[in-house]
Amino acid sequence: MKVLQSADHRFAVTRVIHPAGVRRHLAARKTEILVVGLPHTVDEEFLAHLRAWSRSVLVLAISAGRGDHQVARLFASGVHGYLDMEAGPEALFAALALIAEGRFFLSSHANGDLFGSDPEGPAPRPLAVPDELTEREIQVLRHVADGWTHKEISRRLGLSKATVDTYVQRIRGKLGLRNKAELIRAAVRYDIVGDIASAG
Repeated sequence: MKVLQSADHRFAVTRVIHPAGVRRHLAARKTEILVVGLPHTVDEEFLAHLRAWSRSVLVLAISAGRGDHQVARLFASGVHGYLDMEAGPEALFAALALIAEGRFFLSSHANGDLFGSDPEGPAPRPLAVPDELTEREIQVLRHVADGWTHKEISRRLGLSKATVDTYVQRIRGKLGLRNKAELIRAAVRYDIVGDIASAG
């Protein structure tokens, strides 16, 4: 509960209990970031709510520690960040700052049964990376999903920013993606997030 207490002390917080209340809140006032405390079990209906909210506002999901494949389903539904419930105020402020800049935040520490699946069972298999993506495009997509700006990616990979822009446009064209959120979801779907050190 540390992270929610931090929010109360530092931000203007409106508590909304039910999904219908969230819809009314978003319709009634300008909200930049929606912080969602997840229920113990997130079913397909709740994932549908997350998808709907993510289309109109930045969403930071908060819960007790969950497994990586479970958190991946959250990002596939469109959320922009995930933060462990026991994180301190510094992590909350970092998450909100990064999400507000259009970057992607992930803090995950433990396994669990968030989606009602057998915790002993295998994680869902990621989809195969499409053959039309080159190794360099995969590198660029991995960096984009990890929250790096195009300028930062250009420095890490030794490319010009214009070249990185071109790679991103090619990736979007090949995969039929419209925006950065869809790029991140694609990276999660194809399991090419993280491992930046070996990519550069």
